[in-house]
Amino acid sequence: MIAVQEIDARGLTSLINGLSNALISQGGDCSQVVKDETRLLAAECGKISGPRNRQKKFNSIPKEIGRVFAPLPAKPWGIKKRGHGDMLWLNSGEHFLTGVRRSRVLSESPSMETMFRAFIMADGKMGKKYSSIGERGKQNVQEINRIMVKRSSFSQFTRFVQSHMGRMKATWFATAKKIEPSTEVPKWIARHIDGNPKAITDLTGLQNSESPSTVFGSKAIGIGKFRNEINAAVKSRETKVAAKIKLILSGYSKDVAHGIKIRRHGKDAHES
Repeated sequence: MIAVQEIDARGLTSLINGLSNALISQGGDCSQVVKDETRLLAAECGKISGPRNRQKKFNSIPKEIGRVFAPLPAKPWGIKKRGHGDMLWLNSGEHFLTGVRRSRVLSESPSMETMFRAFIMADGKMGKKYSSIGERGKQNVQEINRIMVKRSSFSQFTRFVQSHMGRMKATWFATAKKIEPSTEVPKWIARHIDGNPKAITDLTGLQNSESPSTVFGSKAIGIGKFRNEINAAVKSRETKVAAKIKLILSGYSKDVAHGIKIRRHGKDAHES
């Protein structure tokens, strides 16, 4: 059995059991099959979770952070021009006046991570960056619908988020690497594997020779957004396992009994 945390893998589990039974009847090693299928599925989940294109994601991070935060002007107004009410006026021109509510000015940059994480978890949307709130003579008065932070804090947090790219993918590849240390993983992902607290890998069930099992998954922030893709990967793996069963039961049992991996023949059945 293979249990993927938070994902319905009952169909795959049933097929794995069927494959194990087919191997047992031919003298094969069903524990190895469960390990192989776990490794393959974990690697597939790692590929589809998180960004597909590293550089594109890297470049898009400032914009994503900008959905929640905005840097204060490099040269803000003097104190006299900023006002004394609820609004902190930041800039103006002949036809506009822009400000932000004082309650939305964040003084402590460490709070950015907590707020941004909560925003992602809630799949939040703050709407348009500017909202018109009235007129002042010829000026259109606009409110900035973002949390304002120091420019240095905005830049520092952007670098922090960029440095964490690959952590979600690493939660899945951690399982694949634990089963097969030679599993190839891109460096920007591999650096986050060791000690990743969001990875779930439990291989103790492999000690059960009659019904070996594994449990793996991810607790990464935002992983829920990829639920459909992960479910699709599980279904795809079901198809490949079913093809393996057919191979075994249709004449490949002799090779399996002698310890030759099904994968060699499986290439003809689009195995991966």
